Parts: sequence; C-alpha cells; structure tokens
Amino acid sequence: VAKESGKEDFWQKHCHAVPLMKSGGTDLRKRKNNTCRRCKAIMWPGPKGSPENHKRSYCSDGVRMNPQATQKTPDGKTVTITEDLPPWPQPSGIFENGTKFHPTSFLRTVAQLYSQMVMHLSTGGEYAMEYLAFAQMLHKRTIVVADGEIVEGECSIVCPPFVR
Repeated sequence: VAKESGKEDFWQKHCHAVPLMKSGGTDLRKRKNNTCRRCKAIMWPGPKGSPENHKRSYCSDGVRMNPQATQKTPDGKTVTITEDLPPWPQPSGIFENGTKFHPTSFLRTVAQLYSQMVMHLSTGGEYAMEYLAFAQMLHKRTIVVADGEIVEGECSIVCPPFVR
C-alpha cells in the first residue's frame, strides 16, 4: 500500500512486470534455484552479502567448485590437464578458499581416519560423510609401489610394514 495514496496500484504494476513463474501455456512452474554442481547447495538463499550464501568460487569444505585446466608442455607437446576435484564434503581445514592446501591438516586427518575406521572399527560417527569422501579421495589418488612406498600426488610417504 502506497503511503500517500493508500492504493496498491503502483505495487501491482511493478511487481507483475517480472514474472516469478515460467509461463508455458497452462503449466506454471517456479524458476529453478541455482545450485552448486559439486555440493548441491542452493547458491544464493539469502540477500546479497549474506553469510548463508554459497561462496563465489569454492564450496563450504574449501575445495574449488569448478575443475581448473592447466596447460603443460612436456617433451615439446602442449597438453591440457584438467584437475580432478575430490568428492564433497572434505574434512575442514585441509582446503581453504579453493586455492590453498594444508598438508599438516591432511596428515592429521589421515591419522584420525585410520584411528576411527581401522583401529576402533567405527563408522566415523558425526564425521562419517567427511571420512567417506576423504577415503574416496585417498583411494583415487594413492599409488602403492612394490617396496612399500605410498605415493600421494607429488609427495611420497614411506609406509612401515605393519600398516600395509
């Protein structure tokens, strides 16, 4: 209701200028919310600048939303390599803002995962989803060499025989 005139004409005219529903014949459907392809969260549930909104380029676990493609030139040939993102949700503290990786948090999480899932035969409790996603990332990126050395990406970890 307008202050001066007390009528709703102004608001009726301007609110109906932009349809909130798709008009395709008689089938009226709401517009689809934008969702993140990685974590499936609604991108902007709150107003602009709201802390409940999804970050612009990374998810709540700190991992980048979209894979990054880099070009490398080994042996004189240019090769485009597309990064393989880990599954959602990763434990907190390992990745930050989609650009940083914290190796101490990574190794601490490996120890926690091993303690919970292997030593105590637990399902992970409240961290079950994070541990499952972290274990999938470890499984996908770990290479075991015959002499017991575990290679994770570009760093290697020497594994004692009792852990194998």
